[in-house]
Amino acid sequence: MVSVVFVGGDEAFLELCCRRLESVSDFSVSYVVGCEQGLSFLEENCVDVVVSVHPMSCDGDLSFLEKVKSRWSVPVLLMVADRDSDLVESALGMGADDFVPKDLDEAGFRVLRNRVRNLAGSGTGKDLDWLGGGDGLLEQVIGLAPVSIKVKDGDGVIVLANDAFAGVMETSVEDLIGETFENSSLTDEQIRVIEETDRRVLENGERVDIDEQFLTDAEGEEVILRTTKIPFKPEGGGERYVLTVASDITEQRRRESSLEDILEASREMASAQTVEEVSRVAVDALDASQSMDVSGVALYDEGERVFRTVAMTQNTELFSEKPVFDEAGSLAGEVFRDQEPRFYEDLAVEEVWNPDTELSSEVIMPLGKHGVLISGSLDQSGFDSTDVYLMKLFGSRVKSALDRAEREKKLRVREDQLEKQNRRLNKFASIISHDLRNPLNIAKGYLDMAYNGVDSDLEEVDSAFKRMEGIVESLLTLARHTEDFEEEEVDLEQLAKEAWSFSRVDGAELVVKECFVVEADRDKLMHVLENLFSNAAVHGGENVTVTVGKLDNGFFVENDGEPIPEGIRDNIFDFGYTNSEEGSGLGLSIVKTIVDFHDWDISLKHTDKGPRFEFYAG
Repeated sequence: MVSVVFVGGDEAFLELCCRRLESVSDFSVSYVVGCEQGLSFLEENCVDVVVSVHPMSCDGDLSFLEKVKSRWSVPVLLMVADRDSDLVESALGMGADDFVPKDLDEAGFRVLRNRVRNLAGSGTGKDLDWLGGGDGLLEQVIGLAPVSIKVKDGDGVIVLANDAFAGVMETSVEDLIGETFENSSLTDEQIRVIEETDRRVLENGERVDIDEQFLTDAEGEEVILRTTKIPFKPEGGGERYVLTVASDITEQRRRESSLEDILEASREMASAQTVEEVSRVAVDALDASQSMDVSGVALYDEGERVFRTVAMTQNTELFSEKPVFDEAGSLAGEVFRDQEPRFYEDLAVEEVWNPDTELSSEVIMPLGKHGVLISGSLDQSGFDSTDVYLMKLFGSRVKSALDRAEREKKLRVREDQLEKQNRRLNKFASIISHDLRNPLNIAKGYLDMAYNGVDSDLEEVDSAFKRMEGIVESLLTLARHTEDFEEEEVDLEQLAKEAWSFSRVDGAELVVKECFVVEADRDKLMHVLENLFSNAAVHGGENVTVTVGKLDNGFFVENDGEPIPEGIRDNIFDFGYTNSEEGSGLGLSIVKTIVDFHDWDISLKHTDKGPRFEFYAG
């Protein structure tokens, strides 16, 4: 029990002070009106704290203080209306132990109660000289410690604490001293766990280490501490106390969790096949972290010199569509150019102001030649040092995944090219071994007959050689048209007329229904048209009309000549297939090969007009 006497000149105020302080169970409170009466009271009674309420009724407001300090060692607490008055400064110089404002609202009463408890021995009425005496050296030392420190007695009352612990609880050291956790922001379950471990430490006399202790701060946020509780007795004996030393590992746990998310995202990005898939996985990972309001990956379009957002957080309130950033004059362009991350704590400042965004802060990470990774917050300074560290680490992982996806894409393209090349080589070998061998054997047979003096039909030899010559020319054409090619915009009407002029189309007519442009290798597409025009003139009959027209995703070449027999329609694109004694069987095969190299599709259809070849972009 802490015994307190209030001494002053205003009896009504003194009575009110007593009533307020008596409402706390561990205080025994009296009051005395007048200086001499106060001195007489102290002659007859032993108290823990004297509260001198000013103004006093005696000569000189500080005479009572001076007399008390000269006769007793009891702590004196001044209660004054003006904390900055000369009276306070003089009183402290004369030995007053502390002062409080003359204010008994809830906050003022709490200050009074805690100051009285501090002066009485931290609210226990016990000898706490071990805390360091009047010089406060111990308090100064623990105040410098970077970890949370508190000491509680056997009743669960805090007798010592430092600023780090007060920071965790989002209060002041003064408000903690003499208190328990009953009126704190902690949940009932958290208080129960703390009291249980404190009791175990005191009963067993052994240290307890807690890897993760969860507390709730004043704002309702969860705080994670790594805590050690140590029982001890002050020198000279007495009751046991519990020393608690705790490190705030909230950010560490958050970082560990984020690192796990980054590793998981890295594994997912490693299996992504395209840069778009990598970008989507990256944004999903950032979205799951909930550390930013919006995130996106913007890939660089070198042709247009813009950054196109290919994946972003599904936040339709901020963006109704995926944004596009110009390289010149944008923050993304600056980061891409310098290949250095940028962190903008306030996008409203003049140097970085972006009128097109609702975001207040932003972090932009370069992704090498691919583009940039952008995350933003609606709050100013919406990211901390942990966010910056994690974004740098995550950005490097995204860049590596994009590099890998691009390399693998090139490898897949190369593998496809090699596969096509191998198929062509196999077809070449088949043609050479079969198609050339037949006319070669015919010519050789007739020549052997001539050499042996047997009558021989040299016209058959000449026909065989012409057949071989046609096959060789077709093979050379095929080889030439399967080399690397470059696509460009081609005016199909102009190209069709040009190809028509080079084709054997005597008596035939060309009709181009409308002007349109296709993306193609001009020379190779020219050969496709020449081949189809010549085929139409040869197989379509007299006065055939060839029509070139536009489709939704391609074009068609159609003639009104004789239909292609149903029995051969499935084989007309096969290498070496022909139903003509003079044909090489390679013309439409070359057309199909050129179409494949463009990643187009070709199909043969028959309309009421006649055969129709349709070409569709892949």
